[in-house]
Amino acid sequence: MKDVISATGSLSDKRADLRVLIPAMVAWAVGLWALAWSPAARMVLGIGAVVAGLWMARRWTLTALTVAVTGLILLTSAGQAWRQSAGPVEDLATAGASAHVRGSVLAEPIVVDALGERPLVLVRLRITQIDARGYRTAVSTPVLVRGDERWRGLQWREEVSFSARLREARPGSPERAVLVPLESPHVSVRESALLAASDHARDRLRTAVDPLPRDARGLVPALVVGDTSLTPPDLSEAMRATGMAHLSAVSGSNLAICLAAVMAVVVLTPIHRRWRVLIGLAVIAVFIVIARPEPSVLRAALMGAVGVLAFSRARSAAGLPALAATVITLLAIDPWLARSYGFVLSTLATLGLILFARPWGRAILRGIHRVVPARARLPPWVGDALAIPVAAHVMTAPVVVLLQGHVSLIAVIANLLAAPLVAPATLAGAATTIVASFSPTLGGWLAWTSAPPAWLIAQIGRRGAQVPGATIPWPEGAPGALLLAGILLSALLAGPWLGWVIRSWPTWVGSGTAVLLVTTWPVGSVAWPPPDWELVVCDVGQGDGIVLGTEEQAAVVVDVGPDLAAMPACLRRLGIRELDAVILTHFDSDHISGLEPVLAGWPVAEIFVSPVPEPDHGAAQVDRLAGEHGIPVRELRAGDQLAWGNVRAEVWWPARTLHSGSEANNASVVLAVELGPPPTDGEPDRRVRALLLGDIEREAGQAIHAQLRRTAHWQAFASRIDLVKTPHHGSANLHEPFLQAVPGALAAISVGENDFGHPTESHLRLYRELGSVIGRTDQRGDIALLTRSDDGDVRWQAQR
Repeated sequence: MKDVISATGSLSDKRADLRVLIPAMVAWAVGLWALAWSPAARMVLGIGAVVAGLWMARRWTLTALTVAVTGLILLTSAGQAWRQSAGPVEDLATAGASAHVRGSVLAEPIVVDALGERPLVLVRLRITQIDARGYRTAVSTPVLVRGDERWRGLQWREEVSFSARLREARPGSPERAVLVPLESPHVSVRESALLAASDHARDRLRTAVDPLPRDARGLVPALVVGDTSLTPPDLSEAMRATGMAHLSAVSGSNLAICLAAVMAVVVLTPIHRRWRVLIGLAVIAVFIVIARPEPSVLRAALMGAVGVLAFSRARSAAGLPALAATVITLLAIDPWLARSYGFVLSTLATLGLILFARPWGRAILRGIHRVVPARARLPPWVGDALAIPVAAHVMTAPVVVLLQGHVSLIAVIANLLAAPLVAPATLAGAATTIVASFSPTLGGWLAWTSAPPAWLIAQIGRRGAQVPGATIPWPEGAPGALLLAGILLSALLAGPWLGWVIRSWPTWVGSGTAVLLVTTWPVGSVAWPPPDWELVVCDVGQGDGIVLGTEEQAAVVVDVGPDLAAMPACLRRLGIRELDAVILTHFDSDHISGLEPVLAGWPVAEIFVSPVPEPDHGAAQVDRLAGEHGIPVRELRAGDQLAWGNVRAEVWWPARTLHSGSEANNASVVLAVELGPPPTDGEPDRRVRALLLGDIEREAGQAIHAQLRRTAHWQAFASRIDLVKTPHHGSANLHEPFLQAVPGALAAISVGENDFGHPTESHLRLYRELGSVIGRTDQRGDIALLTRSDDGDVRWQAQR
């Protein structure tokens, strides 16, 4: 019980320290609210708050400081708004005018896979000059450029000029206009020794890790400088699912580990304390250069410096005041950080390091020392390094749930397992970066020291993502975040008491926990995948991805989803080792974008496609990938018969090209599929039937319906359909008479987060009226159609 009292006492000692955060938190909240105000309102209230704070400063109190700091944030916010709004950009955007602009890139481009279209490249730009309507104006206005592939190669601080059409920005966004380019960007030669040094170091690091195993090769640059260009998409997805994505982002944690290690060595030397500070600053400077001095990196460097300050024996009490000062400074420089998720995550992670990393590190060491000999005692900084990623995860979890919509049940365990590996991998990767910058050969040898811990971190992420029930759905929005924050806060406050209870009555606690898990664990998740599955509609987000089981560990894939990670993850969950075929119903990106990792990860015998090559860039992409892998491509048309193992399929559509509606969607391959082994003598027929409708719209549905009325064996198939993969992710653009003629016991809707309103209410209402059980992948995860039961009942199971 003494431990409980001690821990509670130390917690109460922190209260006074935590009060120093109040001015920063209040200023942050008011600054966020004020972003919707006019600059004049911000200026007036800001002046009033500063004057009031100075007046109250005669008796300097926390309230006076809070009021004054809030006024400062309002004043800087008003000044930024006036400066950014000066000039004609907003008026030109309202009028939809065209202009020639010159500006500077604010951050590296973001590539968005727009459904059914070419990839969209978003670039944040600060316009410095605009020529429109016969006038040239110098401005300083942030805008968002919606470009194409020609814009993805831009880098931070590059100067570009181009002609564009201006559009109004979304209300509440930090940009003053949206620019649609009318030409490729004209890039000025970038002459910067700092950026050249950054490019050199990053290129040498990528070269040094190139011989490493695939996962290690991708993870080491991510751990060191947040460079995820080599990280396999499926590994990124696994890291997100297990709550480990923060390890591969530019954050203060990366820098804190490097700084803590360097300073731990420096403390053992006779170097004077004032020189130690300079060494720490030098480490920060090197980090900024290698990671590129973008705003996010500078924020991470400041937060990392604050975290290390909290670990300093001489200045540990300065951690919270330094964090408060850093938050206020950054908000004064850029008021729009008040609504930045990245800034929130950085701040919370640093707060976690200050509050929990050291005590948790000591607790971890005490646990280790109980089971190891006295002579194997570890230095204190080892515990700190182990606790850093866990503390960062716990503090950021409520915000992460806003972005992901689910809670990882295995995240804390995964982070604890990975914690001993993060520091060695990061430090070895950092050393590799520095050495490889001067000697590629030595850097290549040194890179192998980072491979084992990095590979093990990747395996923890991959294995954790495959644990049944690793993630659970969670309430969306602010209620879900507040709920999780409340649960975590309760656990932290009750932690010492719970520890005392566990140590006092381990048998009772263990038995109660086992009973609770057995009675509450979701049975469907434990049994995933079901052993007798025949067809699985994979949860690939807003797209299609279906697996037809042909033989043991072999399958046919129908569509491969909108991204690079989801379909490979589904195939691994099902234990598939080879693919008899890949069928691409049509060439929209939400059905073909995941093709490359599927072809790279599994042997594929052949590819079948729609005969209508629309959109043309999608068809060209499929041809290119098939050619690179030496896989034959064959077109499918109505009437074609297909067979693989226990799967038989007939193509119902396309019979011709329809030029009304969406030509690509209406060219979707429609498959009538029968799955399962044929019955032997005396056994019941346990085969199941599925109708896969791709993205067909009203016009194609009407044409298929007309053929259905004339085709007897189609009608026989339609009389007993077990599963219908409904068309176009739940779109309202459908031919109801056709869908009424082909009802399924189960209506599977392959859908994810989208801006189209899918699935629509009319789509859902239709299948409710048909008496179908509706299964949505966004709610149920993977959906499996199982072998028919002995008594002829249709059986299905969802992942969650």
